Amino acid sequence: MGPSGYGLYPVGAFTRHSNMSLPMLSLTQGIDWISGYPPLAEPPCGFRGEKCVSHMELIAGVVGGVALIIFIISLVVYRNWRYEQELDSLLWKLDYRDIQLSDTYKLNRNMHTSQVSLSSNPDSDFRYSAIFTPIGIYKGRIFAIKRIPKKSVDITRAMKKELKIIRDLRHDNLNGFIGACTEPPNICIVTEYCARGSLKDIMENEDVKLDHMFIASLVADILRGMLYLTDSPLRYHGNLKASNCLVDSRWVVKISDFGLSEFKKDADYGATNGHSFLQHTYHLGVREEDSMDYLNCKCDGLLYKAPELLRALISSPSGATLGSPKGDVYSFGIILYELHSRQGPFGDLGMSPASIITRVMYPSCPQEPFRPRLDLLENSFDFVRDCVVECWAEIPDERPDFKVIRTKLRPLRKGM
Repeated sequence: MGPSGYGLYPVGAFTRHSNMSLPMLSLTQGIDWISGYPPLAEPPCGFRGEKCVSHMELIAGVVGGVALIIFIISLVVYRNWRYEQELDSLLWKLDYRDIQLSDTYKLNRNMHTSQVSLSSNPDSDFRYSAIFTPIGIYKGRIFAIKRIPKKSVDITRAMKKELKIIRDLRHDNLNGFIGACTEPPNICIVTEYCARGSLKDIMENEDVKLDHMFIASLVADILRGMLYLTDSPLRYHGNLKASNCLVDSRWVVKISDFGLSEFKKDADYGATNGHSFLQHTYHLGVREEDSMDYLNCKCDGLLYKAPELLRALISSPSGATLGSPKGDVYSFGIILYELHSRQGPFGDLGMSPASIITRVMYPSCPQEPFRPRLDLLENSFDFVRDCVVECWAEIPDERPDFKVIRTKLRPLRKGM
């Protein structure tokens, strides 16, 4: 410290000798440091504080991490709680007394579907457009009613999950699920009403001309619906056939009768008249040399099933719900063939459905599986025939998926 207080004053000089590489400080007087000792060359925590860890930052990091974990756990718990609430709310459950039934089905049940459902104008009069489809009015709208022949319904958790999935599925090419009635004897499923029947009705109606453009539109609708269905939690249809491809008043195809295996379980379809919306009942006995037991067999719907699924039906009494994505591809191939041939799923072979199913399940030559005749597609495009053959492959893994099928059939839509 100088005479006028602390400041900058000379207190020494640097000297350098010839044998020294660095100069040496020589003090001429003592240095009166403010703190009593010279400052450190480097602060204890470093120039940027990198050598010291703040306890507050550590505590804040731990608290933030714990808070994040608690938030994630709370979010998972909340979502599970909300999911359980949705399951228990039974939003799909309808009161049968709220449905106003139509007497149309009783009055016109003897008329042929394709003669009526397609010739009627659904915008002006729907009375003659639902001969094989019982209908009702719910909240001012017309819906189709599919009765399930069960004595009672035990609403299990698996059934609740299944019904929630079906209720959440929404697509322009899927027949919308409205709800279900569970009070006996009125156990039924309520779905959107399609005024023009099904593809089966259209193909049986000779007044409807199926040109290439019309077929391309129908096929595109089926593909869009199946692509959405295979990407959904259901993964597959399991009962894809022409009678389950419904057509609304705008000629848009809507796929129906998918899912709800838990709801339909133990249903006694043998007690019904087997109308087109119900899964066909069947009774295929175990193969015994040259004979098969075909008692009580309604096999028309099984003509669309893949051979591996048909064989699985033998060992599974509840096999009506069996299915797979590749099985749906086989069924689509049959529908594509039927749309171009208009002679049924296997053409005019002069064989009963049961005989055809037997040949499909147990071909006489494993290298040449039994399939419909391709000569009926001689007027179709080559890429259509090739796609049909690929969909019919005996080995499921050799069949294309629906995305590949869409690409193969894309030339159909040229000019639309």
